[in-house]
Amino acid sequence: MAAIPRDEKGVALILTVTLIGIMVILTLQFSKSIRAGLYETAGFDDSVRLGAVAKSGFNCALAVLYEDDTTVDSLHDDWASLNRYSSYSAGLFDGNWSFQAVVTDLSGRIQINNLVYRSGEHKGEFNSEQKEILARLLGDEPFDLKSDEVDDILSAIKDWIDEDDDPEGLDGAEDSYYQSLENPYSCRNAPFKSPDELLLVRGITRELFYGTE
Repeated sequence: MAAIPRDEKGVALILTVTLIGIMVILTLQFSKSIRAGLYETAGFDDSVRLGAVAKSGFNCALAVLYEDDTTVDSLHDDWASLNRYSSYSAGLFDGNWSFQAVVTDLSGRIQINNLVYRSGEHKGEFNSEQKEILARLLGDEPFDLKSDEVDDILSAIKDWIDEDDDPEGLDGAEDSYYQSLENPYSCRNAPFKSPDELLLVRGITRELFYGTE
């Protein structure tokens, strides 16, 4: 039998080592893909469970509010003790799943979207009760605002949420003002969607909104 030349033995060894290396890499990659698939499946399963738990908490709160007597509110109502229902939720789901539902009464807070009447005979006009409350707040000492500055801000807020494009007095602010800014945007002419939207209103500075040290 003829002997294999030394050079060919070296080539065969290199090919063998290369093939083994490729097989190891493919095996590791395959194993990594399997693990990633398992984690993804487990994550998807958890997301489905979390979605169901969250919907359960939301529907629990809705059910309590549906049965609530809307003519009067107090901290003795069922909505104020939703934590009691939340504590029972751990027994409704497998594992350590539970929800924490909370309903907050906003009637004691300033109703910024009610600064203007949305319908009826006085639609588009100031709601004098809400205007007085907001003016009293802005006129408080920490804000350090003069009465004319308070009036300007109230006019700008009114213009932001009323439906017309007519500025309130000389210091109101409609599209004509906001479109003239360096970074222009449109006046909403509708209720605020979030509290921090106030920062878009003329006269509402970050210091006024967030406060200072």
